[in-house]
Amino acid sequence: MKLTLLGTGTPWPDPARAGPSQLIQVGDDRLLVDCGSGAVRRLVEAGHEPRDVGKVFVTHMHSDHTIDLGHFIITRWIQFPTSSLTLIGPVGLREYRDNLLRLLDWDIRVRDFQARLSDESRRIEVIEIDDGWAMESDGWRARAIQVDHYPIEHAFGFRFDSDDASLVISGDTAPYEPLAKAAAGVDLLVHETWLKPTDEPARLHMPPAEAEEFIRRRNRYHTDSHDVGKIASLADPKLLVLSHLGPIDSELVAEHVAADFQRFVVGADLLSFDVASVRHHS
Repeated sequence: MKLTLLGTGTPWPDPARAGPSQLIQVGDDRLLVDCGSGAVRRLVEAGHEPRDVGKVFVTHMHSDHTIDLGHFIITRWIQFPTSSLTLIGPVGLREYRDNLLRLLDWDIRVRDFQARLSDESRRIEVIEIDDGWAMESDGWRARAIQVDHYPIEHAFGFRFDSDDASLVISGDTAPYEPLAKAAAGVDLLVHETWLKPTDEPARLHMPPAEAEEFIRRRNRYHTDSHDVGKIASLADPKLLVLSHLGPIDSELVAEHVAADFQRFVVGADLLSFDVASVRHHS
């Protein structure tokens, strides 16, 4: 099992970090987890093509995790795929697919994909999931883990297991002990990390009371950099990888996390891990 961080950013634009996205390679399978801004370009930079990917896992429906999906679908079709695509994620994903195809209808017709591709290669299946949903394929297994991203009702992390490796991707979440329990002892845990900005943009652009309420609500549904190490110490992965970082002070984030957990890496776009080797070298 190999993991590549395609995008480690947030909705806030950052030239160094694309939007949230991860590529998992298991045998011949290529699995995409989230498809944030710039994910398609990062996928190609990592040496892969959209046509290589057969399944896309969506942690939740926030735009920064889905906004490159239309680009991904059209590019995949341009590249003459030989198999269908499966989208896996929360309630609302089927409606999102349908709306996306309606939005792209003119382009789809002008490019004449119906003549260029078989019905099977154009098929986009959607599987809408609940907590504990599981899938087993050739050489790997996946399981959904409901997380706490209030007020988003349907938000998930995912656990992936192969014969010799295990990986959990948290998605967006507040500090959440059930996630730590589901990730107990995994080789690699990718966890979102929120560093509170010293200059809060909300305070510059919103009335004071509204700004403080917005900040309170936003901080409620992310995991602060002071809390990520605490969650990792409960899960005790062989390696913790920090992601969903945005334009941050990496040294300060590392200082916060190291207070509670020492085996970690501050994630960066295109950073790759042989997950099985993490187990053997930890």
